[in-house]
Amino acid sequence: MPLHERNSTFAGRAGHRYNTYSYYLFVLQSDSDGKEIEDVKFLSSSKTPKIVKTKKSQLILNFLREDSDRAFYTGEIAKLLKDQDATIHYIATNQRTFLSD
Repeated sequence: MPLHERNSTFAGRAGHRYNTYSYYLFVLQSDSDGKEIEDVKFLSSSKTPKIVKTKKSQLILNFLREDSDRAFYTGEIAKLLKDQDATIHYIATNQRTFLSD
């Protein structure tokens, strides 16, 4: 389970900016099960949760290659790939990369 830390920075006339950072803590040891110190469980590196996610850009490129006989607006692509978190903003900001491949 990651630890969460809230960060606040002063941004001048804009006020304060708030961010939340998530991170894991590790302890070097020979025990492979992990260790608990002051109610914080440290994982061994072999037990670290690994999240593997397909890149959004690859999903969009695969979609466009499969339907290469049609033309799409950015909004249409975003609607069709909504369940895979492809937003209009993401597609529009990366369109030059998509066109150069």
